Amino acid sequence: MSQQDHSVQLRPKLVGKRVKRTEDPRLLTGVGQYVDDMAPARMLHIALRRSDQPHARILNIDVGDAFSVPGVVAIYDASDLEGEIKPAISTSRMPGYYATPLWPLARGKVRYVGEPVVAIVAESRYAAEDALEHISIKYEPLPFAINAVKDDAPLLHEEAGTNTIIRREFKRGDVDAAFQGCSGHRERQVPDDAEDRGCHGEPVLSRRMGEPETIAHATRPPIFRA
Repeated sequence: MSQQDHSVQLRPKLVGKRVKRTEDPRLLTGVGQYVDDMAPARMLHIALRRSDQPHARILNIDVGDAFSVPGVVAIYDASDLEGEIKPAISTSRMPGYYATPLWPLARGKVRYVGEPVVAIVAESRYAAEDALEHISIKYEPLPFAINAVKDDAPLLHEEAGTNTIIRREFKRGDVDAAFQGCSGHRERQVPDDAEDRGCHGEPVLSRRMGEPETIAHATRPPIFRA
């Protein structure tokens, strides 16, 4: 049997080339539109009371006079969502991987500073933010670690038995030689979002009227659903 060439021939595309930008005119003239610029009728806004503890048990949540703020529609904590929303679980076929459940609001305890604990829904962003000032949360601080992968680090997910959800090692080629052979080095970091940062739509109304459902979101390509 003759030996076949299974190498992949890559065609040059955009890397290293000057690309004509097509979106600049509308952005520079102020007519560009983002998800945050859209304001459909009856739209509600949400503000989150986040944890100020790195690791703590939630003992009590007191909404105080938050409902007295004009425009507040609803206030939720994890107990209000019980049975209504399932956690997001990122599955994988990688051996040894443990999928930590991701709940929209902290359940029982918080595991990092900034974890959402209470959600306030209001008719305006201002009302939702003002209502946050009336929320008080009582915590029982738990041991925390700066380096969570150390052997003596407190466990964030006790049921996992470890703070390392996956361990993999990649080795390919000579990295040092590749850097030495480069004609130049660019050390500037360019952050870019990978997931939706916001979206909205009116699917129920659209379906009842027999119209296509349009969902606007902060990534591309756009979504059109019937």
